[in-house]
Amino acid sequence: MGKLRFISILVAVLAVLLGQRIYSLRKRALATRELVKNHLPNCVLLENLDHGSEDITILGDGLAFISTVS
Repeated sequence: MGKLRFISILVAVLAVLLGQRIYSLRKRALATRELVKNHLPNCVLLENLDHGSEDITILGDGLAFISTVS
């Protein structure tokens, strides 16, 4: 009976150590990271801009520079 208890405790300890190693590896690899949406206060949805726009820079006077890739 003592041998069975020792083996059970040994298996439980090994399972805890293996679980801790897997948890720390996932944490280091950022595998469970939740992405946070960044809502900027001055974002405006531009209509009729479906494909190709990479960067839009709007100056203070309302002039917009649009860089696209074709």
